[in-house]
Amino acid sequence: MAGINFIGSYSGMDQGVIDKLMAVEKRPLITFAEKKTDLEARQGAWKDVATRLKNLLDKIKALSKTETLYSKTTASSEEAIVSASGTRDAVSGQYEVLVKQLATQTKMTGSKVAQTDFDTALNLTGNLTLGAGDKTAQITIEASQSLRTVVRNINLESTNTGVTATVVDGRMVLKSSSYGADPMTVSSEQPAVLEALGLNTVEEVLGQGSIFSVNGIEMTRDSNTVSDAVLGMSLQLKQETDIAAPVVITVSEDSEKTIKAFQEFVDQYNSTMSFLKAQTAAGTREVPGSQGKLYGESSLVRFQNSLRQGLTSDLPESASIFKNLSEIGITTIDKEGTLMLDAEKLKTALKETPNEVQKLLAGDELQTGMSGRLEGLIEGLTDKSNGMIQVKSSSLERTLKDLNRRITDFEDKMTKREAYYINMFSKLDVAMQKAETQSNWLAAQLGGMQNQE
Repeated sequence: MAGINFIGSYSGMDQGVIDKLMAVEKRPLITFAEKKTDLEARQGAWKDVATRLKNLLDKIKALSKTETLYSKTTASSEEAIVSASGTRDAVSGQYEVLVKQLATQTKMTGSKVAQTDFDTALNLTGNLTLGAGDKTAQITIEASQSLRTVVRNINLESTNTGVTATVVDGRMVLKSSSYGADPMTVSSEQPAVLEALGLNTVEEVLGQGSIFSVNGIEMTRDSNTVSDAVLGMSLQLKQETDIAAPVVITVSEDSEKTIKAFQEFVDQYNSTMSFLKAQTAAGTREVPGSQGKLYGESSLVRFQNSLRQGLTSDLPESASIFKNLSEIGITTIDKEGTLMLDAEKLKTALKETPNEVQKLLAGDELQTGMSGRLEGLIEGLTDKSNGMIQVKSSSLERTLKDLNRRITDFEDKMTKREAYYINMFSKLDVAMQKAETQSNWLAAQLGGMQNQE
């Protein structure tokens, strides 16, 4: 029957024999697979190194940022009435805020619109010019547009007109986008447009500025968000206050945020160095798998030593009175260079000499700080154009590509080899079958001759 393999039916050299022969010839594939697994493991390890070093670099850069070292926290005694946020320039202390008047927006209310159904075509053609403050723009109205469409188009142009619109109880209500007493303007070259929209007769209520005081100093602004009243602080006025019950805003140093940033750096450094040590470890025969995936990468070992030394040694040309990190609370606790943070020592340095801490980390116009030193070391590895990790990864990629090509070529060769065995043993079967047929015929002939005698 076609499709059924009878190989070996005469010779005994069946598919099982061929499989055993092929198993011997395919042994190099085991070596190829082991090599590929090793290369992929090394490639993955380098990617892990790059990720961890990038995270460490981010933590280092965060330390020298102004918002990290000079973080301030603000708290309001009545968040629902007045809230606040502060920057490094806000002076620590308490600020009493009284809100006499909130800022409002100018509002214009028209008479009843001619067509109160939102979705029926108005059959209007013309334009509507709207403006507030120093802004003005024209809205085009077409016959097919409904009241809903006109209102939507007004709001889409609000950035240019400074005006928003809605409909309340059949009346169009226009509102200035900004706060304060700026009047609004509404006009059209087609009186029918104003009449249909109820804007030929309008009632305008001018907006007003906010009136408030901080520590007894009264001021006015055309907004309820005030960022220029107190240095380094932004106030959000939400409700008017009782004159006898001021809202107290407290500004204080947010040392916990700063300490957290330093602790995150210490933790990331320790984690990264521990990982690098494991990846470059020689391992022992007694512990299978203890050898690191990057064992033998001497350049990575040298980097570890350089990073450790760069972190713990003095910065001779420091622009700060501090020369190393141990002076602000970051010290090593063992021969491996594991870091520990003395939070109290850091708090003291930040409280007494914050500028000196920043100069140690960030440097100044003339001198590189500790962050710059460490960034230079790390970027030598992580640079995507010619950093060591990129060079190693590219080399591994080329080697893997070549290995995959060799595996494909070898597998093709093995496929042909198996076909050769099948063909050879099939021919052997045919030959043996033919020989058996001839032998049987000859035996029959000889038997016949004997019977005739």
